[in-house]
Amino acid sequence: MSFDLKEIGFNLLLNIINIIILFVIVKLIVYKPVKEFLDKRKAKIAEETQKAEKLMETANETLSEKDRLIEEGRQKGEELANKAYEEARLSADSIINEAKKDAKAIRQKAEAEIAAEKENMIKSSKDEIAELSVSIAEKILSREINDKDNQKIVDDFFAEV
Repeated sequence: MSFDLKEIGFNLLLNIINIIILFVIVKLIVYKPVKEFLDKRKAKIAEETQKAEKLMETANETLSEKDRLIEEGRQKGEELANKAYEEARLSADSIINEAKKDAKAIRQKAEAEIAAEKENMIKSSKDEIAELSVSIAEKILSREINDKDNQKIVDDFFAEV
């Protein structure tokens, strides 16, 4: 095997030319379509990122709106609860006042009935005492006493008592 420098130089030059041609062909045939594909992919990714950002912004706005609505609902719930509490308190106060009025009326009626009953009992007792007094006096005096004398005796008795 002998090596010829001319042949090696020629092969080397031929290989370099082949590499350059191959590089130009690859650049023209493969590089441009791959670059276009990558550019399209980059544009699509940018577009999808932009859509995602818009969706995120919309989601944040929706979340803010939801939080606002929840806060409004909470406030309305508190207002309703406070209003219901106040109405219940007023109703309870009204019922208590009515019960006090009714109790006072019942008490006054009972006191009036007791006073009337006391008067009746006193009158009844007075009449009974008068009758007993007359009866005793009749027996003691053994004489007949008229109604006028009876009344005088009873009045004197009660005046002393």
